Amino acid sequence: MEGRHDSGTARIGSCGDCGLPVEYRTALGGDRVALQPGEFPARAVPPYLHRHLSRGVVYEGAEPVHDWCRIPHDAVCPAQEEPRHPGLREMHRRLAVRSRKAREEAGTPSDGPTPTPPPAPTGREPAKPAKPAKPAKPAKPAKDEGPGRGIPPAPGPGMIF
Repeated sequence: MEGRHDSGTARIGSCGDCGLPVEYRTALGGDRVALQPGEFPARAVPPYLHRHLSRGVVYEGAEPVHDWCRIPHDAVCPAQEEPRHPGLREMHRRLAVRSRKAREEAGTPSDGPTPTPPPAPTGREPAKPAKPAKPAKPAKPAKDEGPGRGIPPAPGPGMIF
């Protein structure tokens, strides 16, 4: 039907710039908007960034009944310039740390080219490295060693040598 908006189902994805999770929603005009997941105290966010959801559609401004709002992810994306607003600056810094940790865990460098993938398997198993040798244990002295010991007894009757 024309004129109807998306029923409001959120699509969770990741930001193409920082890799962090974002919530994709449909705005009043039909555009797709990337929101930072969660709600934030409206007093900590500049009014021009306030967004709220009604029946799953994103509207500008804080939620009329509550003092909470949603914010566009771009406002705090760590891949963007640090925001001037002090309330957003702290969030930007925390997200930058989270983004860096996520890249480190994934093995993706924070700067520079994408790492080269490992070579394709050749069908042969590579030789496994030899296990390191265990350190030798000191030999225990035999019971018959020591001063006056270690000399076999003199042959006697019934002893076969």
